[in-house]
Amino acid sequence: MTKTQQLKSYLIDEGYLFNEQNNGNVIMLSGKWGAGKTHFWKNSIEPELSRLENKNKAYVYISLYGKENTESIKNEILLKAYESVKKDNMTLQRTISVFDNISKVILSVSVLGIKFDTNSIEGFFTSKRVNQAKDFLLDGGIICFDDFERKSENIQLNDLFGLITQLSQEMKCKIVLILNSDVFEGKDAIVFRNVKEKTVNKFLYFSPSIEELFQSIFDETKYKTLLPHQDDILEWIKNTEELNARLYIQVLDNCLEWVDKDFSIDALKALTYISVFFLKHHFTLEYRAETDTNIYAVVDYFLHHGFYEIASFLTRTAPQLFLKENPMSLDETIQILMSHINKHKKEDTTQHSEDYLQRENEEVEKNKSLIVDFIKYVYILKVDVGINFDTYLRVNNFIKDGILLNDN
Repeated sequence: MTKTQQLKSYLIDEGYLFNEQNNGNVIMLSGKWGAGKTHFWKNSIEPELSRLENKNKAYVYISLYGKENTESIKNEILLKAYESVKKDNMTLQRTISVFDNISKVILSVSVLGIKFDTNSIEGFFTSKRVNQAKDFLLDGGIICFDDFERKSENIQLNDLFGLITQLSQEMKCKIVLILNSDVFEGKDAIVFRNVKEKTVNKFLYFSPSIEELFQSIFDETKYKTLLPHQDDILEWIKNTEELNARLYIQVLDNCLEWVDKDFSIDALKALTYISVFFLKHHFTLEYRAETDTNIYAVVDYFLHHGFYEIASFLTRTAPQLFLKENPMSLDETIQILMSHINKHKKEDTTQHSEDYLQRENEEVEKNKSLIVDFIKYVYILKVDVGINFDTYLRVNNFIKDGILLNDN
């Protein structure tokens, strides 16, 4: 059983989320950024929570993206709680959530500390419906909070966790928090360390393998056209060593569009690698021929900004280090580059040289990931091997422009 299957079994099959003894618990589902926590929850867990309806209990998913205050969060919780059980006024509930956050609802009925005007929103709410929404949450409802890193700065973390504590303790809801292990910075990081130990009852770590995460995404019906190429695409993604659901989705979407347009299958490898590289760094890997050296867009960037030693290293030194039988370790790349820069400047003691050296070293520090990935994809994974130049440029242009047209 994979780690992902184990986690689903624990939450669903063994019934942690349905056990009344766990009412009032706050569960934190954490993991690395991009590991697919939300995808796992929405596709593997959320569909199973419909069984709460049999007990007249609500399941509510709240994205904190765009929320400006805790009042709008409370409003949305109540609307979605009612909809979860009653399956009524779906369109109204969705549009309110997206456009209004029900900010004009200010009078009459008070639930969870928020007042509702029973005449607003075209009469959607009545005091009876609000009280029903409360009952659907009470003693066993489940609320999932996501997108913590995208919450408005207007929402103080203490206030947000105060609401979460109120819901868990007073309403006896189960609360699920989906967030990255290092989502908070600065002052928020200190606040989070202080409140999480007091607030969170259960810590779950989501750590799928590349293959698990890829398979969970590939299982979507729309990718069935790519089934003959599934193993190859997975192998190429493994070679990138990237664990990121958004990257996989973009790669598969690009491959799907390429195959649907009936372009050459031998270009899928380059398409996979260039898609990943572009999504990480916003550079493609197209090149222009200059004598015997291929000058890539990344190298042109460094040349254009006057970082000649970096450009020279990428086009002249790096091939010698990484295309030989026993290539240099990628982990040593930055150290070798720094030595390369210092070696070429050590004999020049002018002030101009010192300034230049400092700027070039700062640029290396700023672009470590870009430099290492460039060497990895160009010289180790050999992105452009096996396809003709015109096809390679077509792939790059598709990734860069987002447009892929059939040949006339």
